[in-house]
Amino acid sequence: MLQQRSHKTVLAAPGLIHPGPRPTAELITLLKRFHENEIDLVHTRRPGTLPRLLDHAPARVVLYMHRQSLPGTWVTALERYVEEGGSLLALHSASASLKGNTQYGRLLGGIFSGHGPVSEFSVHDTGTGVTDQPFTILDERYQHQLTQPVSVLLVSDTEPVCWTHTVGKGRVAYLSLGHCTGVFSHPAVRSVMEHLWAWLSAIAECRELS
Repeated sequence: MLQQRSHKTVLAAPGLIHPGPRPTAELITLLKRFHENEIDLVHTRRPGTLPRLLDHAPARVVLYMHRQSLPGTWVTALERYVEEGGSLLALHSASASLKGNTQYGRLLGGIFSGHGPVSEFSVHDTGTGVTDQPFTILDERYQHQLTQPVSVLLVSDTEPVCWTHTVGKGRVAYLSLGHCTGVFSHPAVRSVMEHLWAWLSAIAECRELS
């Protein structure tokens, strides 16, 4: 039996401190471009409410947050959503959230291990064609320890910047960029986001119920 997913995207983004209000506003502007109807983008500033929002079978979930404490059932609900055919896009400090939660680290595909100061650095793809050419960005360069076999799409030197993987019937994408104002208005980053959005949306219309 198939349940038709809604066309909605749930964005969990407090938009206060790391990530701040200006990068969050830029992200919202970009995400609205991906929807025919702006009301299909549901923005919650309280990530703890996500499990309740998942009951409405959104097509996609976007995490843009930095939280170390969430209800114990939060990760389980998100993991179940993806396993049943949902699509998850995690951005920047989402990977630095819930440190020590191995279930969450497995779901994202990598565990945050640190970052240097804000600086300019070069990003290039790994031969996947996600970007036409290397680009330079002003941001925090995150370091990660990968926890799953993932497809690394972008790197800076040898550090993964963007990757994708599958979990059950669903898909997960992660992009480490997003600390500084201007990142989500950068043409190359917008192109990467469009690529990820298309990949995540390819299976976002329906899921198989157990």
